[in-house]
Amino acid sequence: MDDDDDNDTVLTKNEDYNSNGSPADDDTNGNGVADYLEANVTLSLDKLSLSMVKVFPNPVSDLIFVESKNNIKSYGIYNLLGKVVLEGKFMRKKEAVEINTKSILQGTYILELKSELASYRRKIIKI
Repeated sequence: MDDDDDNDTVLTKNEDYNSNGSPADDDTNGNGVADYLEANVTLSLDKLSLSMVKVFPNPVSDLIFVESKNNIKSYGIYNLLGKVVLEGKFMRKKEAVEINTKSILQGTYILELKSELASYRRKIIKI
C-alpha cells in the first residue's frame, strides 16, 4: 500500500532521498523513524482510526494484545532502522489477537498492523 509520492515512477518505500544507496535510512522529517514506516510521509496509506484499534500493554514484556473492529490480517514489528524483527499473519477473523514478543530484545519498535483496507502503526517499548 505504497505510492509514488513525487511521480518519478519509484514507490516511496524505494526512494533514496539521501542518495547513499539505501532507502531504509531516509528520514526526511528528522524524527528518527524511517520514512517508509510513516503514514505522513508515505502519503497513500490509509490509517485505521485510533478509536478502532487498541494495543496494550505498552510497554510490553511478552505479549501484546490488539483489539480492533477491523479484521487484522498481519503484523510487523520494526526496529528504528526499519528492519523487520518479527512478523506474522492471522489466519482466522478475530476482533482480538495477541502477538508474542518474547523473541525480541528490549528497546523501542514500530508495530505495524494491516487489515484488508488499511494500516496502523504504533510505537511500542519492549521491556
